[in-house]
Amino acid sequence: MLQVHVASGRGSSSLLQSTIKDLRQEVFLCRKIIGFLYIDTFLLSALIGAFLYIASQKLYQYMKNKNGGHAHFPFEKAVFPVVLLFAASVILTYYPL
Repeated sequence: MLQVHVASGRGSSSLLQSTIKDLRQEVFLCRKIIGFLYIDTFLLSALIGAFLYIASQKLYQYMKNKNGGHAHFPFEKAVFPVVLLFAASVILTYYPL
């Protein structure tokens, strides 16, 4: 729960204004992705993760079909999404959007 303490005196209005400014920055943590389109960073991360998971499964199916219907190594279906999501996480850590 948020508690705002306002002290009486001359500096109370500037304290309140700075508190409100800090709250605005914490509440609106959205990224501008395409010109006028803003999206929440958590939602953007979830969408990117879902897309990468689907892409890894399609890549697995493609590679499995090219190998005569057999996986190249055990647990390949589980390793692909983990490696792809880990790589994307490392890339976005060092090169954020």
